[in-house]
Amino acid sequence: FRSLADFAGADRTASLNMGIDPRLNAALPANYHQNGGSAGEGFLVPAEYRQQIWELVFSAGDLLAAVNPEPTSSNIVGITKDETTPWGSSGVQAYWRAEAGQMTASKAAVNNVMVPLHELYAFVVATDELLSDAPRLQSRLTSKAADAIRFKASDAIAWGDGVGKPYGFMNSGALVTVSKESGQAADTLVALNIGKMFSRLLPQNLGNAFWMANSDTLPQLMTLTIGNQPIWTPPNAGFANAPGGFLLGRPIMFSEHAKTIGDVGDLTLVDPSGYYAATKAGGGIDFAASIHLYFDYAATAFRWTFRMGGQPFMTAPVSPKNGSSTKSHFVALEAR
Repeated sequence: FRSLADFAGADRTASLNMGIDPRLNAALPANYHQNGGSAGEGFLVPAEYRQQIWELVFSAGDLLAAVNPEPTSSNIVGITKDETTPWGSSGVQAYWRAEAGQMTASKAAVNNVMVPLHELYAFVVATDELLSDAPRLQSRLTSKAADAIRFKASDAIAWGDGVGKPYGFMNSGALVTVSKESGQAADTLVALNIGKMFSRLLPQNLGNAFWMANSDTLPQLMTLTIGNQPIWTPPNAGFANAPGGFLLGRPIMFSEHAKTIGDVGDLTLVDPSGYYAATKAGGGIDFAASIHLYFDYAATAFRWTFRMGGQPFMTAPVSPKNGSSTKSHFVALEAR
C-alpha cells in the first residue's frame, strides 16, 4: 500500500461488498470468513503502519520519551533495586585496612520487584465519508491516535496509581514535597521555593533533570530574582531543547501533566533517570482494523493497543550523609 489512507480505502471498498483488493489477502487473519459477514471479520494492518504510529508516539518531547522505556518481549519485567548509599550502614561498603588486618565483608542489599505491562488502547471508528477523504484520514489514524496514546502514557508516568496502569512518581513514596514559606500567599511562587526544591534533588544526574511546569506559572517565574539577578532565563534560538527557558540552569518543559498554579504538581523538578519504564518489544503497537464491526453504520473500526509499565526506582527519598533534608529524583512544592 502507498499509505495508511490507501490501505483504509481498500478496507472501505471491501466493507461495501465491492470486491477485496488482492493486497488485502496478505493481511487476512487465520479465522477470516470471506462470505460470512460476521462481526469477527477484519484485516490486520500491515506492520509498516504499526511502526509508523509507534514512531509518532515517541516523536514529541514528553515524559514517555524522557524516561527512555526499555523494550521487552514479556508482559511482566523483574528489576533489581538497590536503594543503599555509600555513606549508609547497609549494602556494599568500603573500609580502611591496616597492614595485615582482616577485611570486613559487605553484601549488596537488593530488592527484586516485578513491573507488569498494562494495556493502553486507542479505538477509532471512521465513517465512509472520512474514509473517502485521504488527507483527513491520515491525520485521524496516525497523528491523532499517537497523540492520545502518548498523552495517556505520559500522564500515567506522572500521576498513575499503579492499578491497571504504571505507578507515577507524583503518587510514589519517592516524591519529596518541599514546604511553602511561612506567610506565603496563595497561588504564588517565590525564589526560596525554587532554591529549596533544587537543593532536594539528588545531584548524581543533575544534567538529566528538568522542570515540569504548568504554563500558568510563567508570569511569576519571569519575575523571580535573587538580589537583582533573575533565576529564569528566557529561551532563544540557541536553546532549541528548552522552549520554556531555563530555571536555575535547568530547562523548563511546560506540560498539561502539571497542575495549575498553587496545586501540588504545578512545578516539579524531575530526573527521568529515576524512573523505570518498559514497553512491548517488536514494534510496540498492535494495530488492527475491522470492516464489519460497524457495517450497518457505514463505518470501519481501527484499534491500537500499546503495552507499558513503570515505576520509580526508589521507594523512599534518600537520607544524605550530612544534614537532615532527604533527596530524590522527584521534587514537588506543596499546595499554596
